[in-house]
Amino acid sequence: MQDIPKRQRANIAIQTILRRNEADIHTLGYFLKSLFTQLERAEISRVYKVISDELRTTTDHKDIRYLVHICPAKYWDQIEESVRIRTESILYEDFSNGRYDERTERCGKHGALATWITEEHLSNFGNIQKWTRQAVEMIQSDDNEIVAYVKEFFWRKICDINRTNIAWSLKCYFQNGLKNNDQEIIDQLKDIIEWEEDHPWWDVFEKELKNHPDIKYDPEKLPF
Repeated sequence: MQDIPKRQRANIAIQTILRRNEADIHTLGYFLKSLFTQLERAEISRVYKVISDELRTTTDHKDIRYLVHICPAKYWDQIEESVRIRTESILYEDFSNGRYDERTERCGKHGALATWITEEHLSNFGNIQKWTRQAVEMIQSDDNEIVAYVKEFFWRKICDINRTNIAWSLKCYFQNGLKNNDQEIIDQLKDIIEWEEDHPWWDVFEKELKNHPDIKYDPEKLPF
């Protein structure tokens, strides 16, 4: 990376994005992530102008997948607003209809594109509450493939982005589960908070947790 002249780094990033289909998506992702650490703010804005132009009209899932993955999620807000809203809408539509067959380990007709969304993407999306509400609805579905999809690709991400400011829908999901002694939901909450003594949700669910003394921070259970 240091071998690339400073004045050429933004141009290299742009050329890499424009020729993205000529190389492995993971290799490009690692390369651009490293390259972006060398760019100045004005250069990043220039590169994301190109990304905005590339996303403006495309509906091709492969194209969107490449751009979502290879362009660092931390700069998602650098994408032009109208383009960002449009792209998030496409991703949300795919996510909302996602299904996953645990036997074949494959997504159905919908859902594969959205699996490229990272936690950092979600935290920079415009409406976290909408994504959270949909995930909560899906995990309560009677369709096993819909439930499997959320659990496999999104549940932990959704819970993590709600760590410090939990959405009403997710809060109610856990509150009702605790009140109704739903063991699956109890186990989900345990998996999230029992490893962290200072996790904010200890306070969020303080009232409900009084009836569940088995959910507790135990440093002796830590895997290290």
